Amino acid sequence: MIKKILSFAFALIICLACTAPAFADGGGYFTPFTATVDAQTGTVLYDQIWNSDMTRSIMRPMSVFVPNGTNLLVTGEREFEGEVYLAVEYDDFKAYVQRSKVTIMRDSVGDDLAFPTTSERSVAVINKNGVALRKGPSLAYGKALEDNVPYGTELSYTQTNSQAEALAQWAYTEYKGTKGWVYIFQRGIEDIYDCAFVLDDEDVYTGSVEVLTDGAFLTETVYQASAKTAQNIPAGTVMSFRYFYENLDYSVSVFVEYNGVKGWLHTMNPKYKVAMSEKGGVYVLAEKGLPVYEKPLDTKAEVIATLPKGTNLCVDKQYWFADITEDSVIVDRWMRIEYNGTRGWVYSSNTSEYCYMSNVYNIKVNRSQGLDIYSEPDVASKITGKIPNGEAVTCVYEIASEKDGKTAYWSYITYNGVNGWVFATEDEASYVEGSEKFLDAPFGAEKISRRVAENAPKLKDGLPFGAVIGICAAAAVVAAVIIIIVKKKKNK
Repeated sequence: MIKKILSFAFALIICLACTAPAFADGGGYFTPFTATVDAQTGTVLYDQIWNSDMTRSIMRPMSVFVPNGTNLLVTGEREFEGEVYLAVEYDDFKAYVQRSKVTIMRDSVGDDLAFPTTSERSVAVINKNGVALRKGPSLAYGKALEDNVPYGTELSYTQTNSQAEALAQWAYTEYKGTKGWVYIFQRGIEDIYDCAFVLDDEDVYTGSVEVLTDGAFLTETVYQASAKTAQNIPAGTVMSFRYFYENLDYSVSVFVEYNGVKGWLHTMNPKYKVAMSEKGGVYVLAEKGLPVYEKPLDTKAEVIATLPKGTNLCVDKQYWFADITEDSVIVDRWMRIEYNGTRGWVYSSNTSEYCYMSNVYNIKVNRSQGLDIYSEPDVASKITGKIPNGEAVTCVYEIASEKDGKTAYWSYITYNGVNGWVFATEDEASYVEGSEKFLDAPFGAEKISRRVAENAPKLKDGLPFGAVIGICAAAAVVAAVIIIIVKKKKNK
C-alpha cells in the first residue's frame, strides 16, 4: 500500500540528506556501469568520513590497493573538492576510487539506459556556470558538448535514468541538436545545484506563494545563505513562480519576483513563514469538528466556522512544519479552505483529527467476498455498498490501523457513484503500480477557485543576479568615493 511506499520514500530522503553530499547510491536511482583501473601503478580505495553534524565529509585513502586492469562495478558517485569519486566494491570492501584513475567500458550510452517518463517534463538550468551535457548518466562520462548548457536554458525530456521517476538523477535531453544526459536531481546541498523543475499541470504546486509573516527575503540561489536580492517582504505578499527546487528537508525553493527584483524564496526558512498553493484535500475525523480561523498561524484568531466531522474539502494553500522526535513525527499544518462560501484556515497538529492527502492512487480488491463500503472509517458505521473482487478503485485518503493482527488501511474511495471507506489489509487490496497522481479535488468536493498570480518570472529576464549585484556594488563604490572627495570624510 501507499503508506509503505511513502514511508520508504521518507526514509530514503532522510538517508540521502544525512549521508550524500551530492548523489544517492544504489536503490535503482543510479545506473551501474563498469570501470577499469587504468593507472599504471593501480590505485587505492577511499573511505568517506563525515563531521559530527553530517554537513561536511572528507575522502580518506585506505590501505586497500586495486591493481591496474581490474574491472569494477560502479554503483554510485560523490563529488568532493573538484574530484569525482566512484562507489565500488572490491574484495568485500565498499569504498570509492578516483575517477581519474579509471576508464569506463562504454564511452557513450545514448538512451540505452533510459526509462520513459509518464509525460514530458522540463527543467531550467539554475547553475550560473551552466551544466554539462554528458554522454551517459554519470559524472564519469565525458561531455557530449564542449561548452556547458548556459544558465536559464529550459530543457525538455521524456526519459530518465530510473524507473522511479520522482527520484531520477539524470534526464536524457537535447540541446542545439546534440543529445545527452543532464543532471536533474535536487538535493539541497550547499553550492551544489544544477536544475530546477519547470511547473506543469501535473505538479502538486499551482504556481503561487503567500508570505505569512513580515521579513521574508529573496536570495540569489536556492542555497539559503547566498546573497539577498530583496528584503523586508511584508506579510500578505503573493508571488507567482514557474521554477521550483525541491530540497531534501522537504522544503521548496521557488523563483519569484518582488518589486521588480527576482530571487529564490524558501518555504521553510526559519526567519519567515510561507504558504504554498497546492492541490490537496482534507477530511475531518474529529468528533467535535475543526474550527476555521480567519487568518493563519494564530489559534486565537477569530473562528469564522466549524467543519463538522465527515466534511470533505479541497485545500488550495497550506503551511506546514514537521517536528521530528525520537518516537514520532508531529506535523503542524495550516490549510486554507472554502466552506459554504467562506474562505478561512484550518489548523491541527493531531493527525487523528483529520486526513490530508495531496496524491491519489488505485487499489485492486483481492478478496473473494469483495469489500464493504462504510459511511465512516468505522466498522460499526452504515454499509453503503460493496466492491467486487478484482475491481480497481481510486483512494483519496487513508488511515493506518490493524485488522486480524495485520496492518490495514481505511481507504476513502468512490465506486458506482458511492463515496465511502473500505477497510483492507495489503492481502485484501493491493496498490496498483504507477497509478499515483496529484489530487485535484477529492470525491464529493467542488474544485476550489485557485487564485494563482500570473506572469511568473523567467530566469533569463533582465540581468543575471551576479551582474545586478556587481553593478549595484560598483555604483555604491563610486558614490562613496565622490562623497569622500566632496565631504573629505568617510561615509559608511
